[in-house]
Amino acid sequence: MEPEPLAITLRHGGDPAHSATQISAQAVRSASLVLTMTRAQRGELTQEFPFALKRTFTLVEFTRLLAEVGDQVRAPSVDSGEVLFDTAMAASRHRGMIAATPTDDIEDPYRRSLETHERVGERIANLVVNLAGELSPDRRQTLR
Repeated sequence: MEPEPLAITLRHGGDPAHSATQISAQAVRSASLVLTMTRAQRGELTQEFPFALKRTFTLVEFTRLLAEVGDQVRAPSVDSGEVLFDTAMAASRHRGMIAATPTDDIEDPYRRSLETHERVGERIANLVVNLAGELSPDRRQTLR
C-alpha cells in the first residue's frame, strides 16, 4: 500500500495488511454483497459475472439505499435469521427507488495529491461508518 492511503487506513483503524487481488468467479460467488467504488466498476463486474447483479452495488449506492428505504430492508440479525445476503437481495428489489447519480462514484486517488487521498479516505471512512450503522439491527431500531 502506498504511504498516503496507509496513513489514512491506520488513522481510521483499518487493516494495514491489505493487498490487492484479482477478482475471481469463486470470490464473487461466495460473497453475500459486492461493493465497488464506481458505477463503471459495478457495470464491468456484473457484465463479467451476471449472477452477481442483484448483490452488487457501489458503496455509495448501497449506503444511500439503506438510508432511504432501510425501513423496508431488514438488517442482518441472529434474532430474525436474516443474513447479509438477505439484506442485499431486499435492497436490490428497491434499487429502482433511488436514481443513480455521478456522486455514486468514489474518486480514484491513485497517483494524486495528498489532499485528494485525504478527501477520498474521509469519504470512504464516513460511508463505512454509516453503512455499519445501517446494518446494525440495534441502531436501525433506534433510528426508525
